[in-house]
Amino acid sequence: MDSKKELELDNQALKYLVGRLETLVGKIEITVEKEKNRKLERLKRYEEFESEENAHEAYGFDMITEEEYENIRQYFENKEKFLENYNSDSKKGTALAILNDYVNKLKMEIRCNNQELKN
Repeated sequence: MDSKKELELDNQALKYLVGRLETLVGKIEITVEKEKNRKLERLKRYEEFESEENAHEAYGFDMITEEEYENIRQYFENKEKFLENYNSDSKKGTALAILNDYVNKLKMEIRCNNQELKN
């Protein structure tokens, strides 16, 4: 097989691979978005309470569970750390960034191959 045909075959394979990976990117994006929404909902729930004392009162009246109370207590004790953690990327978010970078490199290789095929 001559080099031009090999390059065309490589390009077809890369395009196929990019298509499959972009499908995976879409699925991971949905997962990451859901994760961010869950974090946001949890944060909003914690912010409904003006203080740890209010949360303790709600726990005393069985309005929240012990686990919820502990989470809210930790939120008020370490609000800065909690918000930092809230804004940090998750392993899924990091995986998404790595995958997007890889897909972009493959697309660059396809463009380079196309340039070479034109010459």
